[in-house]
Amino acid sequence: MPRSLLIVVLALLTAFGPMSIDMYLPGLPVIATDLRADYGGAELTLSTFFLGFACSQVIYGPLADRLGRRRPLLAGIAIYILGSIGCALAHDITMLIACRFFQAAGCSAGPMLARTIVRDLYTGARVARVLSIMMTVMGCAPMLAPIIGGQILVHADWRAIFWLGAGFAAVMFLIILVWLPETLPPERRLAGHGFGNGIGAMAGSYAIMLRHPLFLSYALGGSLVFGGVLAYLAGSPQVFITLHHVTPQTYALLFALNIVGLIGVSALNAWVVARFGVERMLGIGIAAAAAAGVALVGVSFSRIDSVALLVPPLFCFVASLGMVGANGIAGCLNIFPERAGAASALFGCLQMTSGAILGALVGWAADGTARPMAVFVCAGGVLALAAQRGLAYISRRQHRRDGHAALRGVEYPTRISGSE
Repeated sequence: MPRSLLIVVLALLTAFGPMSIDMYLPGLPVIATDLRADYGGAELTLSTFFLGFACSQVIYGPLADRLGRRRPLLAGIAIYILGSIGCALAHDITMLIACRFFQAAGCSAGPMLARTIVRDLYTGARVARVLSIMMTVMGCAPMLAPIIGGQILVHADWRAIFWLGAGFAAVMFLIILVWLPETLPPERRLAGHGFGNGIGAMAGSYAIMLRHPLFLSYALGGSLVFGGVLAYLAGSPQVFITLHHVTPQTYALLFALNIVGLIGVSALNAWVVARFGVERMLGIGIAAAAAAGVALVGVSFSRIDSVALLVPPLFCFVASLGMVGANGIAGCLNIFPERAGAASALFGCLQMTSGAILGALVGWAADGTARPMAVFVCAGGVLALAAQRGLAYISRRQHRRDGHAALRGVEYPTRISGSE
C-alpha cells in the first residue's frame, strides 16, 4: 500500500472515536424516550463509552508489542462491529449501556494502533509530522459526525446510526485484512509466552513508563490538555445554549470553528516540527493552552457576560490540541520504540481518564454560569504546563546526575532508560 494511502487509512482508524461519540449525540433525547429512560440514563451511555475506551487500551498495547499490529487491530474492529450491532438491537437502556462499553472496547484499538503503526514506519520528528497530517484528515470527523447523525434521524430512527457504524467498521476490517501489511516483524516483537508471563510483561511495561519522568512529561502534558477540551465539550452546551440562548445551529457553527482551528494548527505543526523539534513544539502548544485557559477564567469571572468574549479563548485552547496531541504522543513513542503499543495505549488511557475526570467535575460544579467550565478547562492547561515543565526538569537533572555518576564509575539503579 502506498504511504500516502496508508496515512489516509490510519486517519480513518483514528476517526472511530469521534464517529462513535459525536454521531449519536443528536439522538440522545430520542433514545431516552424510545427506551423509556430519563436523560441521565441516556447520558450514561456516553460516560460508559469513555470508561470502556480508556480501560481496553491498556490490554491492546502490550498485546500489539508481542503479537504484531494486525491481529489485535482486526480483533478490536470485530468487537466493535458486534458491539454496534448490539447497540442497534438494544431493547432497554441497560442493554444499550452494556453494548456501548463493549463497542468502546473494540473502538479503542483503531486510534491506539494507528499511532503505533506510525511509529513502526517513522522515527524522530517525522512521527509528529505524520501524526499531525493524520489529525488534519481526522479533524473533519467531529464536524461531520453530528451532521450525519442529525440527517439519519430525519430519515430513520436512532438505531440506524449504530448500523452505519457497524457497516463502516466492516469496510475497515476488509481494508485491513486485504491491504494493510504487518508493520512489526517477529524479530522486533517483545518475547513472552503464557497467560502469567503476559500479565507480568504487561505490568512491567507500564511500570517502566510510569517511572520515566521524560515519558510522563509528554504523556501528562498531552493528556491534560485533551482533558481540558473534554471539559469544554461537557460544559459548553449548557453555557452557550441554556445560559446565553444560542441556537443549536449557531452552537454547531461555533463547534465547527474550533475544529477548523485544530486542523489549521495540526497542519502548521506538520510543517514546522522537523525544524523546531517535538519537545519545543509541545512546550509552545501547552503554554498556549494554559494562557488561553487563564484568559477564559478571567472572562468568565468578569462582569461582562458575553458569548463574544468566551469564543476567542476557547478557540485558542481547542486549536492548541493540534500541536499538543501530535507532539505528546510522538515524544512518548520515540522514548519507547520497542514498546510502542504499550506507550500509545498508556497515552490514550491517560487522555480519556483526564477527560472523564475534568468533564465530570464540570457537571458536578455546574451553577448556571460559565465559571465551572472555564475553571476546569483552565485546570487542564495549567496542570499540563506544570507537569510538562516540572517532569522535563526532573528528567534533565536525572540525566546530568547519571552522566556525572558514570564519570565517577558509580551506577544509580533508579535510572530508567528508553531501551530498558
